[in-house]
Amino acid sequence: MLRRQALSLEWVGDLINTSINYLFSRFEMFFGFSPILNAPRPSVILQMVGGWNFRCHHLTAKYRQELSASYRLTIGSLSTPEQHRLAELAALQTVHTRLVGIHVRRGDYLDWMGGRYFYDDAVYQRIIQEIRDCFAAEGMQCIVAVCTNDTISSYLGQDYSTGGSWVFDQLLLQSCDLIVGPPSTFSLWASYVSSTPYIHIENATQSFNLSSAQICPG
Repeated sequence: MLRRQALSLEWVGDLINTSINYLFSRFEMFFGFSPILNAPRPSVILQMVGGWNFRCHHLTAKYRQELSASYRLTIGSLSTPEQHRLAELAALQTVHTRLVGIHVRRGDYLDWMGGRYFYDDAVYQRIIQEIRDCFAAEGMQCIVAVCTNDTISSYLGQDYSTGGSWVFDQLLLQSCDLIVGPPSTFSLWASYVSSTPYIHIENATQSFNLSSAQICPG
């Protein structure tokens, strides 16, 4: 049912897109200028785009500041207890103490891409220990906060587990000094909005390497 509705909406969108392009092209052919820019142009194409698979990285990079300002979540979106928990975690961050957010993506990842990025607890336990060892070698401590869209069956070596809303998890990741987890738009968005470095775990045997951290450009 939902698939038929989606296909129907896609067909309507294509029809609207084609109709608008036709009207604007006929207008410009008759009057000799674009009704959009109000200036002479050899041709005009208005393309309506959208959908999960649409990407335009150079524009999201170019307008990063504007997009971040428009879509950034605020602490006012959290409940009072969640606001207090976020403030408590932020207070732990110092020059020598880093807050690391671990995104344990489960749920739909059991089936997505054949479960390629659905890692068991042992993988996260190893990664968290490697993170601690890496920061210790730099003379720093780290507070590890785990957020997930599923339940955690065992202790992973974390200092804190969220168990809150997705809004809280997103704001927590944005508040961290580093984000670590499997490839996911959830962690990418947190990096993009807050300029927080992230490291994606591409496979279950990957070792933690701090030098691979990067900020999502768009």
